[in-house]
Amino acid sequence: LSPVCLGSLRRAASINAEYMGGGAEEKRGQLHKRPGKIEDKHTLSYVEKNGKEGRCTARNVLIAVGGRPSIPDIPGKELAISSDDIFWWPKPPGKTLCVGASYISLECAGFLNECGFDTTVMVRTSA
Repeated sequence: LSPVCLGSLRRAASINAEYMGGGAEEKRGQLHKRPGKIEDKHTLSYVEKNGKEGRCTARNVLIAVGGRPSIPDIPGKELAISSDDIFWWPKPPGKTLCVGASYISLECAGFLNECGFDTTVMVRTSA
């Protein structure tokens, strides 16, 4: 990997680790990874891990529902990695097929291409 790509991978991994590890809460506000309910335009309620109801009131609220990539149970699945895995893989991915035209798939394809890897995007079409 080039120094620029290696640096980009390390930076992306550190940002992800900060958010997942809780460091974002101290710097940027509160992070509640819990089921919730919108009470009004400034208030959310959610259930704490201990079962008690929590409330969050703010002028601005960001709801990031997120999603998790899934690898289908198909032959060859042991060769697949997800967009989450790519930053933690111990070796460069080499020739890569990005499945789907979601923004995450296209971002990964663009990033891998810029790092010099042979990258293909495959999308489903009715044509």
